[in-house]
Amino acid sequence: MPAIELQHLTFIGGPSPASIEFSPRLTVIYGASDTGKSFVVEAIDFALGAGKRLRDIPEVRPYSHVLLGVKLPNDSLVTFSRPVTGGRIGVYNGDRRELPSEPPSRVISPQHSPKSATNISRYLLRELDLDEFFVRTNKQNKTRMLSLRDLSHLSIIDETKMQALRSPVMPTGQYTSETVEKSIFSALLRGEDDSRVQHTPVSSEKKRINKGKIEVLERARAEFAKEDALKDSTSELRDRLDRIVSATDRQAEATSEYLRAKDELVTARTALLKKSEGRESRLSEIDVMIARFDLLLRQYDSDLARLEMVSEAGSILGFFEPGVCVFCGAEPEHQNLLNHVTDETNSLGLSVQAEAEKTRLLRNDLMSTIGDLREQRSELLGQLSIDNESRSNLDLEIERLDQRLKPIQEELVELISHRSTIERVLGVRDKISTIDAILVDVTDEGTGTPKLAEVFNPQALREFTSSMRSVLSAWGVPESDSVNFDVESVDIAVGGRLRGTRGKGMRAILHAGFTVSFAQYCFDRDLPHLGFVVLDSPVVTYRAPDNSPAPAEDEYMTRNVVEGFYSYLQNSFDGQSVVVENVDPPSAFDDESSAIYFTGSRANGRYGLFPIEE
Repeated sequence: MPAIELQHLTFIGGPSPASIEFSPRLTVIYGASDTGKSFVVEAIDFALGAGKRLRDIPEVRPYSHVLLGVKLPNDSLVTFSRPVTGGRIGVYNGDRRELPSEPPSRVISPQHSPKSATNISRYLLRELDLDEFFVRTNKQNKTRMLSLRDLSHLSIIDETKMQALRSPVMPTGQYTSETVEKSIFSALLRGEDDSRVQHTPVSSEKKRINKGKIEVLERARAEFAKEDALKDSTSELRDRLDRIVSATDRQAEATSEYLRAKDELVTARTALLKKSEGRESRLSEIDVMIARFDLLLRQYDSDLARLEMVSEAGSILGFFEPGVCVFCGAEPEHQNLLNHVTDETNSLGLSVQAEAEKTRLLRNDLMSTIGDLREQRSELLGQLSIDNESRSNLDLEIERLDQRLKPIQEELVELISHRSTIERVLGVRDKISTIDAILVDVTDEGTGTPKLAEVFNPQALREFTSSMRSVLSAWGVPESDSVNFDVESVDIAVGGRLRGTRGKGMRAILHAGFTVSFAQYCFDRDLPHLGFVVLDSPVVTYRAPDNSPAPAEDEYMTRNVVEGFYSYLQNSFDGQSVVVENVDPPSAFDDESSAIYFTGSRANGRYGLFPIEE
């Protein structure tokens, strides 16, 4: 069976080449997230003609071209060279790891054309003996030529498609593409094209009857088409929407974390402000009390000064000395105690002294109280100073969080805007698809064309289903003995449940099982196939850098499924496989298999796809 074998993927034109070598049987690229693993899958597909340009990421900007070395079915080596910004593909003979000075042996278009052979689709299909292989496109049995894109979606599976709800047979999910996508799979299962089917045109009589309906539908379609401002294909938009939804969830989660942190800081600041207000209120009370006590202290000082003056005046005038009475002039021996008791000098002096002593005691108590109040005031001022400093620090932290939060919120707003635009356009395209379906039904009325389910060969489906059971059983996937291919949904059913109703981990492993089973089915029967499969994240969805534990909510396959998966690809699969994963593969690899580890660390091993410049 003719088959293509990938040799290497190399980015050139930058400071230093970035290259991945592919082993002839199994190549596993694993390690930390966000190190370029999935970009390898995109770049392989891009080098084979997919898309208009590579996804613009900072790491790829210094590079000018991506080279993909392949071994053709005749064992000759060629290298495809395509600018990272898109454009035509140069074909060089031999294994090239840098852009040659001489021109390529030929320059071909990335887009398939049935009218020209100078495109990568016709070039490789000719090598695979699939050139001018025709598939049915509608219920009137109109046909078109098979393209490389029709094969690649059955061999090159990125992470979004791996976990998608849509059937692996119908990657676009569009009603208008349903016929041709089913026909492609059916023709490849049978190993024969649809060139022999009889085209059944719609009768002129029926066309005249339905002309009015068709005109109305076409006008409605044209009105909806005006609202479609995006040039991307529907499948590209759905893939981009999936990435935007994931990015939006990540940004929303990051925003929530920052807002939670900010709420904690604001709560702490509010509590601190409330405490400071209480201290300021107490400080104000103390200031009022000290002011009043200062007035009382001055009153005490005034009273003591007055008593001191009375005491001094009495001493000077002899009021307080024994002898001739200063009031009546009587000599001591003539002084009558009963007549002088109220005016006696000693009593007056003692009275002045007693009053002064009482005032001093009151003053001392007042001074002690004022001292306590001033001490409290000083302590409150110190606490308020600490509070102000703490509040300033909290304000700085809140400001820093706001600064970090601002670009995240801006990006979130932008993502939501893009998401809204894409969802609106997809909604418009869904309406257009509905109109197209009605148009098809109106056109098909009375033609007597067969139901599309009838194009599937029952024997081929039974054999393919048996191949899937064998593969999934070898991997240890639960309920693999009950695997079936559901013709109505054109998808895998396990344990009576369609793949689209399962969790993302099961959807991924079943999509991988479908892809590998289909390839092995073709190999066993010498039927057309690219000869290789590229699978992005078939057994796990996330891994943190190096050996950090992954979040508990992420969906992992059990270890025995992982081991069964890799064991089958290395020992039983007859084609070449490239697996991009986060989970560690088994440590044992034979000479025809290899594992490439992206650490995500500048100081430890290979960082990722692209070298990190110091």
